[in-house]
Amino acid sequence: MKITIIVPIYNVEKYIHKCIDSLINQTYKNLEMILVDDESPDNCKYICDDYAKRDSRIKVIHKTNGGLSDARNKGLEISTGDYIMYLDSDDYLELTACEELNNIIEKTKADIVCFNLRKVNEEGKEIKSKGVYNQGNTKEIKEMTYEDAMIDNLFRRNIRYEAGSKIYKREIVEKVQFPKGMLAEDFATFYKFLSNADKIIFYNRCLYNYVQRNGSIMTKKSDKLYIDIYQTEKKIYNLLNNICKNKKERKESESKHFRNLLKIYAKLYYNDGYRKIIEDVKTQINNIDINLLYEKDKILYMIYKKNIPFFIWGMKKIYKKI
Repeated sequence: MKITIIVPIYNVEKYIHKCIDSLINQTYKNLEMILVDDESPDNCKYICDDYAKRDSRIKVIHKTNGGLSDARNKGLEISTGDYIMYLDSDDYLELTACEELNNIIEKTKADIVCFNLRKVNEEGKEIKSKGVYNQGNTKEIKEMTYEDAMIDNLFRRNIRYEAGSKIYKREIVEKVQFPKGMLAEDFATFYKFLSNADKIIFYNRCLYNYVQRNGSIMTKKSDKLYIDIYQTEKKIYNLLNNICKNKKERKESESKHFRNLLKIYAKLYYNDGYRKIIEDVKTQINNIDINLLYEKDKILYMIYKKNIPFFIWGMKKIYKKI
């Protein structure tokens, strides 16, 4: 089985060597590595070409800047692997990652295998994190349906939305394009990938090292990021309404949707250029079923209803990164 790993590259000269080294030194050797230089302004293009001269498994694309989604899509166009992985150019894989995933696919015939991410700092030291990052390495293998995986993601148990936390059968990714020009593109596509899979496997193993660095898209938290998240948030909420089978799941879905809307509303509230979107978010908040909210969320809802400026101030205090 050939595994293709697609790496979009832009302005990551400091990190690119560790990223590519984690690929060429994989214990599993039947790899195709596609490095997509998205018109990087630093020396990354020369570094990529140098690696390609040293390893025949590496293909390099030099293209006009089009963003992360466009780079991933271009990489897929020339790929020949049976299974596809995506790796961000400031991150890196465990050296046994591809071998372990290949073994699981041979045993299970999975369409998608999801696995854990480990948050690390720029020196490679693990960062303590709540939620579904840095979870165990039990190597437990669990089969899921699409509905199971979406509910799992809702409760933040195992399944992450990042494209890099999975390996995909080729036919799965060929059906879904990453949205060009959109931020949070992983959030906009993960549920589409899952919906196209007949067999989804979760592998309880940290195989992907997710480097936390200043200046990345997710640390900048721009207005556009929140707008793009909102477009996907509405779609996932509507999907979950059809998937949630009991009151506990429905309550979690409603409360999570409510909290996400509040963050978006607080972020955009003082930007008059987004007034139409702000009003749309406000309408969505007003349509929330308060009877399905957790008690702490009911309190937030009442504060929001009584005094919006005070609520916005409080949200920005609670969520420092808004």
